[in-house]
Amino acid sequence: MKVLVEKINTFLDRASLVLIVIMVLLVWMQVFMRYLLNFSPFWIEAAARYMMIWSLLMASAVLVGSNGHVGVDFIQQLYSPKVDKVISLVLSLAILVFLLVYTVFGMEAALDQWTVRDGSIRISMFWPFIIVPISGILMILNLLVRMYEILTGREEA
Repeated sequence: MKVLVEKINTFLDRASLVLIVIMVLLVWMQVFMRYLLNFSPFWIEAAARYMMIWSLLMASAVLVGSNGHVGVDFIQQLYSPKVDKVISLVLSLAILVFLLVYTVFGMEAALDQWTVRDGSIRISMFWPFIIVPISGILMILNLLVRMYEILTGREEA
């Protein structure tokens, strides 16, 4: 399971980077065209916004797996490794509950947007919204692997 999740994370990491590079190039192109050619393509702003959202949520899934999110861990450092392990598992369970709610409501929101169209590029808003439940599932997978590692002692809490 861990090998599969690592492969998925490698793909997500690279895809996120590619989206950010494309987004930056599109925004540069729009600035260039707006100020030098006095023309601005209508679709660039919306495309860049959706690329930013997708790249951020894909990278969030990778960060859950590597425990790379911002956290306050000074309280855990006050206790023994056993207590630290319990605290990490309790926090992970709380995050898991949040991610389950995030995923379910994200899917409902994406499905509700199926008939709604973006005003500028005329795509279904389902496509920008679907990354929410996808990222939720990926974050849950990463969190479960991390919880297993904490339980089995293969990784520090």
